Amino acid sequence: MKTNTLLSFTLFVLFISHISSSPSPSPSPSAPPPSPASASPSPSPPPPPPTAATLVNNLIAYENSITVSINSGTYDFSDTILLHRLLFSPDCIYEDPVGFPAAFGHEQMRAVLANWRAVRVIHLKKRYTEHIMYSDYLMLHIQMSMVGVKAGSEVEVCHYQLPMVVHVTYGNDGLITRYRSYWDPREYMACINGGGSGGGGGSSSRSSSSSSSSDSSSVSSGGGKSEL
Repeated sequence: MKTNTLLSFTLFVLFISHISSSPSPSPSPSAPPPSPASASPSPSPPPPPPTAATLVNNLIAYENSITVSINSGTYDFSDTILLHRLLFSPDCIYEDPVGFPAAFGHEQMRAVLANWRAVRVIHLKKRYTEHIMYSDYLMLHIQMSMVGVKAGSEVEVCHYQLPMVVHVTYGNDGLITRYRSYWDPREYMACINGGGSGGGGGSSSRSSSSSSSSDSSSVSSGGGKSEL
């Protein structure tokens, strides 16, 4: 009996020793913290609207691009077409001059440029005299001089001077949504078609200040403003 008790005690001691000497299980490595969901980058703020000075300078650059193409004799208008894309809304309404069929969008605007060659303008000069800037539209006053070759002639020309007003409306993005030029080409067309030869070697100088200034006054007095 004493032997059995001693044996049981010995086995118990060995069991306890085995437990205490066994290496404790190493803790499992902690899982890395979940990475935050990749948030989409916040959209960049829209660019600030162009200043009034920028809008005026851009419009003058556009008008000058037409003048340069005509005076070079190439009627290329590639710079003008580039400015169509940069300055004008894709669905812009374009009237040059008002009273002629309107063009809608860049492609039709490009077709309007061909009119300068069709009416035989060989020299163009524009002097910018005044601009008036409102919240969403701009009026630019121009003194324009044109030289055109008479129909059926290579040497006879018409000299034509007139005031011109360009009226443009802008969208919230600063692009031009409507372009209107007020000037009366009827006297020029009559001249180049042989309807008004003046003195001096078949040349004639004509001024349409009476007819064109009426257009200008109608714009300045609110003709365009009432529509906006």
